[in-house]
Amino acid sequence: MSDVIGKYIKAYENINISSLNKLLSCIDENFLFLDPFNKIKGKNKFENMFQKFLQEIKDPEFKTLNITNDKSTYFVKWNFTGIYKKRFSFDGMSEIIVKNNLVIRHIDYWDSGRNFYCNIPLLKYIFKKIHK
Repeated sequence: MSDVIGKYIKAYENINISSLNKLLSCIDENFLFLDPFNKIKGKNKFENMFQKFLQEIKDPEFKTLNITNDKSTYFVKWNFTGIYKKRFSFDGMSEIIVKNNLVIRHIDYWDSGRNFYCNIPLLKYIFKKIHK
């Protein structure tokens, strides 16, 4: 595992508003972040998005379950827990690409239907029927 991936993952596992700079020190200025709700291009925009995330989600915790790689591409299976109105938890997978010892791309894959939309009262019924 590369040094930057080790630091990057450790920064996620210990994330809070005061340690955000440790995470940011691992990423390239033209960093690309994608997840089911965001497409963020650039280190500054990612910082703004993550600050908002950390203000809204209380007690965020990423737990790394498995890491594998193929050259400069890393696949990280994780579990995330946090509090937004009530405690929640879900698993996901990240594809992280490193170039010149910096993270240039981070794509998160997780089930937004089961882990987000199922918690919205109006949509909850529909998604529970779909996921049966």
